[in-house]
Amino acid sequence: MLLSLHFKLLLSSFYSPQCALSSVIKSSAFKWRFHFQIVGLGFKLVGVESTRIEFSFGFSHTTIYFLKENIFAARTSLQKQSFKVFGLDLSATALLVGMLKRVKSPDIYKGKGLRFHREKLKLRKREKFSR
Repeated sequence: MLLSLHFKLLLSSFYSPQCALSSVIKSSAFKWRFHFQIVGLGFKLVGVESTRIEFSFGFSHTTIYFLKENIFAARTSLQKQSFKVFGLDLSATALLVGMLKRVKSPDIYKGKGLRFHREKLKLRKREKFSR
């Protein structure tokens, strides 16, 4: 509750919401952090706000996830296709992480999809058809 009050005070200040969110992340002690990376040509991170994450995974529509009150998300400034999810509660944060991974898990042949940052994937070789 104290964190959400602190977050609302920062958003009402003269800073932009992205700057306010980054100062909340730096100033508070979030226990659980997950860094995601989107790999693939047709997969895009459309928007990341403090209350929602919006993806375009090549389906006919964008996928929007609304976050609970103790979970925040921020786009990393290093890469435009990566973002972080921060949470105070392990169960709520792990539930969101599991839902995100289920939407577009990494392909076992090419490695494209939504995965953790620096996650090592063992890719399979494709078998050639014999006639």
